[in-house]
Amino acid sequence: MNKEERTTENFGTYDKKARRRSNVSTTRANITAAQIQQGVTLEELQALNVPVYRYYTQITIHGVLPDITSDTIRHYKALVKNKNGSIGVRYKAIDAEKKALVRQAMSLTEDKQGRYSGDSKGDYIQKAFSERDDLIAFRKSVPTELFNGDIESYRDMFGRYYIFVNISTIPVCNVWKLIQWATKGNITAQATLDAAIAAREAERAAEQAQREIERAADRAEREAKQAVEKAKIAELYEQSGLPVYNGPIKNGLFIRAYLWTSGDVEWSLVEVKLTPKRTSSRGVKISSPAEYKQGLTTLGDKKWRQDSRDRSKIKMSGLIVA
Repeated sequence: MNKEERTTENFGTYDKKARRRSNVSTTRANITAAQIQQGVTLEELQALNVPVYRYYTQITIHGVLPDITSDTIRHYKALVKNKNGSIGVRYKAIDAEKKALVRQAMSLTEDKQGRYSGDSKGDYIQKAFSERDDLIAFRKSVPTELFNGDIESYRDMFGRYYIFVNISTIPVCNVWKLIQWATKGNITAQATLDAAIAAREAERAAEQAQREIERAADRAEREAKQAVEKAKIAELYEQSGLPVYNGPIKNGLFIRAYLWTSGDVEWSLVEVKLTPKRTSSRGVKISSPAEYKQGLTTLGDKKWRQDSRDRSKIKMSGLIVA
């Protein structure tokens, strides 16, 4: 897809200085490796006793830091251990629980600001527009004072407009305000979120109960139809007077009789050949547990219908001693 008219606007508090090649602190940081590797919040970073620098793609912690053993958080590579001893924490690993709350709230309401998505780079709200003026109006409505992030928009080669509101960090005091905007006022607090969750669960339970009723009705109808068919088959087979061979499968000539739903009986002369189980090149038996498998070779036909669609009308077949 060709992307034209691409614009990106960063907002929030970021460090404007160049990236530091040396670690600017010798203070031992008051954070453990486990805390870093499970993901941190904006407030936890603000409470550190060492310098923390905010950049557009990550936050970098300086000082004497614990040795991290994994760079993955929630299945994404989110930690970067720099040569100078500092650790970079990508925004995907910051405020994960707050972002999950926004995602959950948006998933519970139909009328919302867009679709919440996420990937290895971060979390974002996305929306598409047919008109440029609609995109501009939406962009102006985004409450950028509630969180740190950026807004990216572009027009594709077909003239369709797209916007991505990337959420980097959310101060804890602004979480519900952001949710209120994202859900267009449908969810404003934990109480309304819990009510929406309960309503969704009740809706799903009702849908599941209805599906069970429909499945039970279908099953009863199917079983009733099968019972009628079985009775008809038994009657037709009894009227045909054909003796079914019920003994053990063995080599020899047999007649295979076919009973059709129309009541017609047709047959083929077959030769049964029992072959040993297939073995591998090492002599190991690798087929089914049965000692032999049955092979049928048709020797002659009488009134056999070649159309495969007609064969679906066969209700019973059996071997008869030739």
